[in-house]
Amino acid sequence: MKYNICFLLSILCIHYILNADIITVSDVYSLQSAIGELKSNDTILIENGIYNIENTLVINNKTEKIFNVAIIGKSGKRDSVRIYSSGMGVYSETAPHVFAVYNVENLLFQDLTAGRTYWHPITVQGNAGCDIVYFKNLHLIDAGEQFIKINNKEEPKCDNGVVEGCLIEYTDYPYWDGDSYYTQGVDKIGGGDNWIVRDCIFKNIRPHPDHLDAADGAGAPITFWQGGTNNLIERNTIINCRKGIELGISDGTGVANSIVRNNFIYREQGMVGGDIGISVNDSPDSKIYNNTVILNNTFNPGSGAKAIEFRFKNSTNLEIKNNLCDGDIWERVSEMNTEISNNIYNVDESWFVDAENYDLHLISTALDAIDNGLTLNDVTDDIDKQARPVNGLYDIGADEFTSGETSVLNSAISNFSISVYPNPVTEFFIINYHLSIPSKVKIDIYNSIGNNITTLCDAYQEAGNYYKKFSVGTIQSFPIQLGFYHFLFRVNGECILRKFIYVK
Repeated sequence: MKYNICFLLSILCIHYILNADIITVSDVYSLQSAIGELKSNDTILIENGIYNIENTLVINNKTEKIFNVAIIGKSGKRDSVRIYSSGMGVYSETAPHVFAVYNVENLLFQDLTAGRTYWHPITVQGNAGCDIVYFKNLHLIDAGEQFIKINNKEEPKCDNGVVEGCLIEYTDYPYWDGDSYYTQGVDKIGGGDNWIVRDCIFKNIRPHPDHLDAADGAGAPITFWQGGTNNLIERNTIINCRKGIELGISDGTGVANSIVRNNFIYREQGMVGGDIGISVNDSPDSKIYNNTVILNNTFNPGSGAKAIEFRFKNSTNLEIKNNLCDGDIWERVSEMNTEISNNIYNVDESWFVDAENYDLHLISTALDAIDNGLTLNDVTDDIDKQARPVNGLYDIGADEFTSGETSVLNSAISNFSISVYPNPVTEFFIINYHLSIPSKVKIDIYNSIGNNITTLCDAYQEAGNYYKKFSVGTIQSFPIQLGFYHFLFRVNGECILRKFIYVK
């Protein structure tokens, strides 16, 4: 399957267009004015601050299309630019959304927080001419309905969209309207081709325990339905959500020729009201590869829910391979020419580094998963963008095991042991290590593609125990985007690699 990347290049070139205007705003009035006056090739840079809007920020609800527009938090720190509406469950006639996007082609949202709104933090109207949109490093919180709503019910459709590196979450339970929770994370309805959702974290999209019988009990964090083809959903982490990923939601609402690969889906023990991890509905020629789905038997009683399901007569020519699950794959309609192979159904949390803290990387004793995967042409890396395979053999699940993935690293290097916690990292982390002999110690942080972010220690140290606590806010050049990173420990020239996830 090939994905069109030309539109990505066009978006990323926005900042280099000659004659582009850069507008810097620092208050609600100037932000509202800049949005209202947007023209082609404009970039709006938003200064740090909290912006409590009283009117939805409407982008080009006009007949003449504009092109190549960017709306960016100036500092690059998404939690430093916060744009809020009236509040979840508080209706505002003038500001039911934060952003509403209409007749724009090549639009970038980046490095900001939006939410606390009655309906959507961002709604995109494909039928109004919107096309080619890119959402990067956003923090979306507490939406009354879907967080990113892509409306393609009528022609034209919004094709070629990317949601990347975003944190989408409820800080409390979703808004209860007395009947249902009508919410999802990224909801693309009515078609639209070539959409990508990657490297995002979704948290707490779920009903309150008192409302498990709701007419709509909160939908999947990633939902593509009612048409569209060539979609890609990869390297996302979905935590404590009622559902996981849905291609189609009922008979006649599917998508086609899409890939779901290398995702972590986890629900903690004791959570109630859960449903399917990955659901493929009426979505032919789709591929479900190398996902890790750990649901801890959190299903709504009587639902019959499983880790992965596929159903309806048009869900033909599916491939479901190399998935690592703690539950079954449910074939709800037979004779659909579906290839199900090399999946594991009996996983428990002992296979992972620290499942209770959402770290589903494999440990060395997960022997049934390590080196037992099928070779798949559409899977060339893992959830950390680490190339597959390691040592010539593929693993099952979203993670490709490396020797650094143990909860407490008892190094192969003699005279040295180390632990790092908590993981995921939010506001601080602690590195605790022991040197049996005097040693040269260097500790670096690298991103998932191998770039050095910062050096935490570079010194000759005497034998002994070392305890170092680092506050994220005080570390120069610490990564500001959520995702997976690596600590690289060098002791007397030998190396240990330790993965961690940064979520705030």
